[in-house]
Amino acid sequence: MTAEEKAANAKARKEAKEKEANMRPTLMLQFAGDEVDLSSVVETAKADFKASHKRTPLTELTLYIKPEDHAAYYVANGSVSGKVSL
Repeated sequence: MTAEEKAANAKARKEAKEKEANMRPTLMLQFAGDEVDLSSVVETAKADFKASHKRTPLTELTLYIKPEDHAAYYVANGSVSGKVSL
């Protein structure tokens, strides 16, 4: 292997490790014939919180998904609760 090939391989390995470290899985919820992208539920919950708490930074978000209700309940910053539809 030449020095150029070694450098190219090292660069490719470094890029692959960075990609792996920054990988975000796509989470899908399937229930009773419906399918929901959970990242969109997270964004909807964030937007719902921001709509009523414009000046409050969102530092913590816990989601509770209830497919049977077609809803997601959230707790933001440990004390603010809300509900968004799936």
